Amino acid sequence: MTPPALSSETDVATLTERVHELAQRITHLGDQGEDAEIVEDIDTSHALAVSIKPYVDRLISLQHLMNPVGGVIEKREQIQELQEELAEDIALIEHATTDLDEVDPSLLQDLQTEIAAAKRDRRIEFTDDAVADEDADEDSSAEADSTALQERSTEDRLRAIFGARFIDTERLGEMLGGQLSDEELANARGSLEQAWQRLVSLPQMRQQVTEGRLKSLRRAFSEYALVYRTTTLPDGSPCHLAGLRDSLSGRFVQSSERSLWYSKLGFYREAIANGHWALVDSQYLNCTFKRPKIRLMMYARANELPPGIVRQKSLVEDIYDRLICDSALEREFFANCHSLTRTVYQMSGDDSKKQVYVYYLDGMIRLTGKRGIPHWRPSKPRWPGVLPSLALSDSPAADVVDG
Repeated sequence: MTPPALSSETDVATLTERVHELAQRITHLGDQGEDAEIVEDIDTSHALAVSIKPYVDRLISLQHLMNPVGGVIEKREQIQELQEELAEDIALIEHATTDLDEVDPSLLQDLQTEIAAAKRDRRIEFTDDAVADEDADEDSSAEADSTALQERSTEDRLRAIFGARFIDTERLGEMLGGQLSDEELANARGSLEQAWQRLVSLPQMRQQVTEGRLKSLRRAFSEYALVYRTTTLPDGSPCHLAGLRDSLSGRFVQSSERSLWYSKLGFYREAIANGHWALVDSQYLNCTFKRPKIRLMMYARANELPPGIVRQKSLVEDIYDRLICDSALEREFFANCHSLTRTVYQMSGDDSKKQVYVYYLDGMIRLTGKRGIPHWRPSKPRWPGVLPSLALSDSPAADVVDG
């Protein structure tokens, strides 16, 4: 006969009470109470003691099990409550999607794709498969000479791997409208070797370089760019949002500075603090289900990266990367999302802080602020995401803002 299943705290309490009651009765078998009958025959008393021993052992075992069983029941009830909450959330989503009949099916497909992507960690994979990359160096002699990759200069190695996505200081000057200062150029050239060494320190990377597996390296970094983030613009002014708007105004909505909602906020003139090389990922990590800090930790863990190398971008870093990479590659390099930056601001008279996020709209770079995380919806089909960047040369550690 199968014993009844324990389905509630009441069942557990009832069983516990019965166990303790039986334990007490056995414990007091030797007491000389009013109704107690003394068994004088030693053999008989011994036989009785032996006969009840299995039951005593069973009761002891039951007493040991009562606490874990109670814990299991409690956890099961918590799980049931969570399942009910999830069911309610799913019902709300299903109700919301009943009004999506007229939405472009590709958006709904994108919804499913992104939900699946949000549950995976993004990895830098090394394979020998060919990659169709319009930015890669197609020089056949470079391919043939891949075994001598280590013998090349650092710039030539990076150019062979990244192609046009390695934006050196000469091209950077072209993007910004003039040559960088001597001090900035010296810092960029001096820290390039450090950037290479950090890049080579990635898992499997050194072996790929040693064996000259150029095809594998190109494929692994086909969605990444290497860019130098300068602290000063060619005219000597700080590299902040205000200066970038003046230098590259064609990528921003045309309006007077006075009409900008953020022109009087501190981040508008907050410059890049230290010049450094950054490996920037064109793909974002979806933050619909997890905060930016957690997604970046997952990204670092998946790629076995050392602590502190993966950074959440500041507003000026995000916009700078877009301006430089888009201009150098003549296309929008970064996948469009509501890019959550670590930059926050506080309006006068407001107790809470808002986070700044960046996105593309009609070929222009836009930014806005919001408390909390902006979610996908048909009218604004952009996902909340964080664009990872790897600091490959010295720069101050950045605090990651939880969105």
